[in-house]
Amino acid sequence: IGSINDGLVRECPDGAVVGGKKTHVQAHDVRTIGLGGDSLIQIIDRKVRIGPISVAPLAWLSTVQESLDKSLGYLQKNIESYENTTEPMQILALTQVKNEYEWSEKEIIILEALKKRPRSIDELAEITEVKNWRLVPLERMEKANVIHRCGLTPMDLLHVNHQYNRWDRDAADHMCEMISFIARYKKEMFLKYIIEQIAQKIAVELICKMLDEGNGQNYEIHKNSAFQAIIDNWLKKRNSNFQVNFALKVPVIGVGAPIHYFLPRATKILCGKCIIPENADVASAIGAITSKVVICKHAKIHSHRKNEFVIEGLRGRRVFNNLDEAHKYTVRKLEELVREMGNMAGTSERKVEINIDDTHIEIPKDDYFFDEDIFVERTLSARLCGQPDITKLEIQGICK
Repeated sequence: IGSINDGLVRECPDGAVVGGKKTHVQAHDVRTIGLGGDSLIQIIDRKVRIGPISVAPLAWLSTVQESLDKSLGYLQKNIESYENTTEPMQILALTQVKNEYEWSEKEIIILEALKKRPRSIDELAEITEVKNWRLVPLERMEKANVIHRCGLTPMDLLHVNHQYNRWDRDAADHMCEMISFIARYKKEMFLKYIIEQIAQKIAVELICKMLDEGNGQNYEIHKNSAFQAIIDNWLKKRNSNFQVNFALKVPVIGVGAPIHYFLPRATKILCGKCIIPENADVASAIGAITSKVVICKHAKIHSHRKNEFVIEGLRGRRVFNNLDEAHKYTVRKLEELVREMGNMAGTSERKVEINIDDTHIEIPKDDYFFDEDIFVERTLSARLCGQPDITKLEIQGICK
């Protein structure tokens, strides 16, 4: 989630926050959560969880791998074993990646078993004679991208609901039946509950993003009991003594394949406006071709000593005895730099806008000083904005 101002995504000029720690890396001011069409829906300690683990949808897997019905049949036969957690029900499948690792004996057994068909972690534990499914050696093969995990996802639920029909509905429906049984829901109620939970999570994250604005932090609800109580009252209406409502005053623009099904519900909770552009499901690919390349670079000229001006923000330390000379040099270097960066980003645009912002100190007149305006520093901002060079992108293989 990011904020757009004047056609550009807001940035963190003081440094992005990663893992709760502020860095010195300038980046887009975005809030990221593990919630999407490929988020794993599972039960842990008898509670339903959505994300943040990302897996391949079963509806998709069934179209590219044979005999998935046998894998699901194994789970159905052992359904009573997954009352507390559905983690061992996650299904592993081979990728197309070839790797020459020296695998252990159990890893080789797993790879040979997956060559025949996908299998759940629980089934692999049985094949490798591992008593605890958590000890099945999968980590090395996953890191090498030789195997990948698959499971029930929001994209699968859209297939079950007949709202999205690109892949195999039967596989998604079978897993949904099993998970909803373990969660003690009827399938129809389980579908409604999950979709509602996703919409609420998106709505809460939008509110958190509004709280983040301006302070460069990633607001975490669970670390603030007061805010958690407010959110619970808003969503669940548990306290009859007061009522909380949130309302977004800015529109929310959504992109991504499943966004049509979840974002309108989230913005409705917030009494906000939802905008889903045409071709939103492939917006990233279209945006790479049609959006503008924007390059910005800044430099400063400081007054160091009398008649001495130092340039900051460009490679190498340069000192000038004249402000005009320092200015001309800085402009020339900034123009060269942003044109080079623009060319690397895929545009042949040459026009560069230069904005100047001077800082002065005024010394008031009194018995000892005359009116004087002292120069402190000059900030020069170079901005290049141009359409991508499609021919160049084709040569690089970015578009076809």
